[in-house]
Amino acid sequence: MMFEGDQFFREGDYHAAQAHYKAAFEEDQKNAQAALKAAQCLWRLSFSTEAMDWLGRAIKADPKLIEAYVTMADYQAQRYNFLVAVRILEQARRVNPKSSEVYRGFALVELRRGNAKGAATYGKKALEIYDNDVETLITLAQASLAMRDPKMAYNYAKKATEIDVNHRKAQITLAESVAGIQGIDAGVDYFLRLVNNYPWLTSTVSPSANYFWPTSAISRPKRFSGR
Repeated sequence: MMFEGDQFFREGDYHAAQAHYKAAFEEDQKNAQAALKAAQCLWRLSFSTEAMDWLGRAIKADPKLIEAYVTMADYQAQRYNFLVAVRILEQARRVNPKSSEVYRGFALVELRRGNAKGAATYGKKALEIYDNDVETLITLAQASLAMRDPKMAYNYAKKATEIDVNHRKAQITLAESVAGIQGIDAGVDYFLRLVNNYPWLTSTVSPSANYFWPTSAISRPKRFSGR
């Protein structure tokens, strides 16, 4: 069930994936990963309340599964429930005080509520524990963009892409950093070169693009997606 669910997830068929993950959890209600992945699918399908319920099941099945706490906190932050998100992460920190995931979670919550400086502080703490975490590096890059420091953003994003060249968000954040340093045209040109090698990049542009790339600049590379 998990294997099939993972296949559907990679293909973007979240409806089929969540059904397989739920079935896997029903077979083994200690399978916290199945509950977590079901929640992630449900969130992508905009079933936010049900997603939260499945995250609760994941935590109940394995109270030490930090990823479930961090995911729940992020979802609460996306709903602007920042205080709830912080409380969830505090609970996770009590479970594992030395988890880089927890500090990354704090960083993302701070970034979502517009506190880029706070996000950078927590992100750096996460890197002190684990310095090759791609998601933390991306969060730090986005925080740097928000603080109008594209050179620092470039450094973080570049390292993220060196760790995982196929990471969509890392590549897009790197392109945004190039735009911040060299101008929008340079950023768009860099993005277009990426599209030639990684066509899937055309399907998304991260929120931090709003400052460096006006709508016209963001839409420009999308028109090249068929080439």
